[in-house]
Amino acid sequence: MLAHDRRHAFGPWVFAAAAAYFLLHLYNILYMLAEPENPAILVWRFSGSMGLVPDAMPLVAALPVAAIFALDWNSGFAVPAVLRSGTRRYLRSKIIAACVGGGLAPLLGRLAFLVLLHILYRGDIAMAAEMFGSEGAMGVAFTGMAGYIGYFAAALAVQFIAGAFWALAALAFSAFVPNILWTVCLPLILHRLLLEVDSWAGLPDWLNLSLLQDMETTLDFAPSLLVAVGVFGVLSVAAAVLFYRRGKRRLTYA
Repeated sequence: MLAHDRRHAFGPWVFAAAAAYFLLHLYNILYMLAEPENPAILVWRFSGSMGLVPDAMPLVAALPVAAIFALDWNSGFAVPAVLRSGTRRYLRSKIIAACVGGGLAPLLGRLAFLVLLHILYRGDIAMAAEMFGSEGAMGVAFTGMAGYIGYFAAALAVQFIAGAFWALAALAFSAFVPNILWTVCLPLILHRLLLEVDSWAGLPDWLNLSLLQDMETTLDFAPSLLVAVGVFGVLSVAAAVLFYRRGKRRLTYA
């Protein structure tokens, strides 16, 4: 990864986006702060499935790094950077930066929220087990400590993969329309469009990216994790290839 892109992928905007994501989760459960007897996993579930969190996640992922190509193009930095590093290395660096920065922002935000929940809430998980049972991905959390840790680890991993996709989708768009504002907003628009398509077509819930990114489909733990990795992985590769081809063409005729 080029030094210029590393500063974006690990820079202050990543932590600012993560902090905003953390605050959104916290806002969703303010009414539960006076109920410390609740199990942390129950509050976690409510925080992710309510309010602005699912809709805001694509924006959180896109803010830190999605516009890095548009920024370079509009500032005139892209062409001299390509002359120094080569087209392939330059474009690969953008893709890696988008993956890392886009994945880290939601991952860090949710990880901080998870830590806070286990400080504030120490209740027994029996209430959550009775409410959710063995259905869905959360069911594994009630099978023992290994399952409990495994569920949260998988949920955070899926957040990283989903965030990487949303950032790559915006990056691919920027190769066609290098407008910074449109690039950052593209994941929000795409997310809403996909939800409308899902509602209209009646697709299975594991193709609902909003549910899939939070592992809230009806699938069990292992299938839910595999499907999430597969769906977001395929979409990420498609977005990366699209950006690479269009970006290479744009730079060739710059």
